[in-house]
Amino acid sequence: MDLAKSIFRGDKGIWAIFFLLCVISMVEVFSSSIALSSTQGIHWAPIMKHFMLLIFGLFIVILVHNVPYRWYSSGMILVPISFIFLIAVMIWGEERGNASRWFRVMGFQFQPSELAKLSIIISVAFLLSRMQDTKVSRDNTFKVLMIGISVMCFTIMLDNLSTAVLLFSVCMIMMIIGNVSLLKIGKLLLPVIGLVAMMYFVAPLFGRASENRDADTEQTEVSSGIMGAFNRIPTWRNRIDRFVDYVVHDKSPKEYMEEDKNFQPGYARIAIARGGFSPKLPGNSYARNFLPEANSDFIYAVIIEELGIFGGIFVIGLYVALLVRCGRLVQKCRRKFPAFLLIGCALIIFCQALMHMLVCVHLMPVTGQPLPLISKGGTSLCITCVYFGIMLSISRTIIPSEILKDKNFVKDSEQLPENNEPDDSENSDDDPALAEAAIKQVMYKDSFHEDPPKKQN
Repeated sequence: MDLAKSIFRGDKGIWAIFFLLCVISMVEVFSSSIALSSTQGIHWAPIMKHFMLLIFGLFIVILVHNVPYRWYSSGMILVPISFIFLIAVMIWGEERGNASRWFRVMGFQFQPSELAKLSIIISVAFLLSRMQDTKVSRDNTFKVLMIGISVMCFTIMLDNLSTAVLLFSVCMIMMIIGNVSLLKIGKLLLPVIGLVAMMYFVAPLFGRASENRDADTEQTEVSSGIMGAFNRIPTWRNRIDRFVDYVVHDKSPKEYMEEDKNFQPGYARIAIARGGFSPKLPGNSYARNFLPEANSDFIYAVIIEELGIFGGIFVIGLYVALLVRCGRLVQKCRRKFPAFLLIGCALIIFCQALMHMLVCVHLMPVTGQPLPLISKGGTSLCITCVYFGIMLSISRTIIPSEILKDKNFVKDSEQLPENNEPDDSENSDDDPALAEAAIKQVMYKDSFHEDPPKKQN
């Protein structure tokens, strides 16, 4: 027991959510992969691979949550690295579904967009914390922030629009939380909306250009890789048109599924309808036999079919609880950088889960976003574990009981006080009274108030 307490440090609520999501992932990935494994003649290979990934993910969480949060700002170096990978994957990446999003290295797939998401969340948190300091030029910092977000999101968008929209939305929410002027955010959104509208209306032109490029046999590999990214534009429009056509014309399921490209959301609807209030229990899903991405892009539909409506609500509740718990921890942060980083990690997980669920219940066009920590995947699962490790590391400097267990970890995290703020725990090892005062300040002091509330006489 003492060994477990020494290993699994940080907020117990976040740990509980992590392990519950892992258990659900094991059950549902195994259930939804049965059809795939039986056709390949290897029944245990998919689940064993996923189990090893979860074990590796747990190792990542334990490793990352033992790193003092002040070192996370070094993650900004990942921005240029991930940008280079994003360009390289368009040229030399493995193509799947008319999109090049993966590198395959020694049998393992690596998705650079996931690394880009992590680097941007860290960078936005750091720059927002700097913008809270009146000694720093807010306008210059905002310009750097906007240039970085725009360039990275545009690069991701060329091959993965849904990930770019997800990342951009989370960054906007973080800026709103960081007291960035709504007028500035509005000025940024207008050209973005204009760009999206323009791409929607010119999509047919890209479709014809794609046909002409395919007919050109003398085309070089590099050219096809770069220009191939723009082939996704007609795909985006088609998905939006099919979704709007379904909503506006209110087609019946039979009419809707007569078109081959609508079978994924169609079978997802069948799975949800079969679940309802009479779940089929794990291993008895019908839709998994027809959904090509049942263990990833549409796993939430399989969850509802096998666990029923209440199982689906329980999964939603886990992500909501994670966001609420992190929001409460943010209110107790003494530093601005960990506060923004904590809420950024929680938001990227929650918004991605929300996008996945909306697609499965057909309230949003098909995107291909996995359900965080539940869907089968490699890079996405590992990066999600990094988010959990960061949240747990920051929680270790906030929860009073964790501060008492390891005051040195708090000192290491706040060794270089952000924005020259006073370090309340500097001499807590030598003076118990100062340690008690630091704990009280952690309990009452948030990132926007200088002093804890005075005791009423």
